[in-house]
Amino acid sequence: MRYAVVLGAAGCMLHDVQRIAQWGYTMRPTIIAVNDAGWVWPDALDHWVSLHGEHFPGWQRKRLDSGASMSYDTWTRPKDDGVKTTHRLGHWGVGSSGLYAITVAFHLGIDRVVLCGVPMEARPHIANHEKYGADDWPQSEVDIHRPGWEHHIDKLEGRVKSVSGWTRDLLGYPEMDWLYSEGP
Repeated sequence: MRYAVVLGAAGCMLHDVQRIAQWGYTMRPTIIAVNDAGWVWPDALDHWVSLHGEHFPGWQRKRLDSGASMSYDTWTRPKDDGVKTTHRLGHWGVGSSGLYAITVAFHLGIDRVVLCGVPMEARPHIANHEKYGADDWPQSEVDIHRPGWEHHIDKLEGRVKSVSGWTRDLLGYPEMDWLYSEGP
């Protein structure tokens, strides 16, 4: 059973990770960062994904400046011409970069996905701190992207759970029994 932890760019990401870290791990999860989470996350990454691949150069400079490991694969859409990336993968057509991270996880053969920092709510952004100078994620973006999650619920149910917010209400909270169980 392979599982991934998707690190979203909501301000609750680090708190969400702490909540699941208390389980301990019988195996190391695949770590997939989304957008700004990739440069804020201080530990190793396996994959870094975005529907906004044009931002990778700036984000990667910030990660390099922080001294974090630069060993990971990057993923973006095929139509992002001119963006230097390790992999290109089509998106399900609607939804956020967090939903794209799930697309990548499934493409990699991941059985279970735990979302940390992907509440799909108008909340502070992970980089919303005087040190980083970013804005909160606006409600208008939430309203645009939620229908994509609902449209693909049949692909997500039983395979994806979320620690916080609207996605937790939609998909359920990840319990250790679920994480290591067989089947959907």
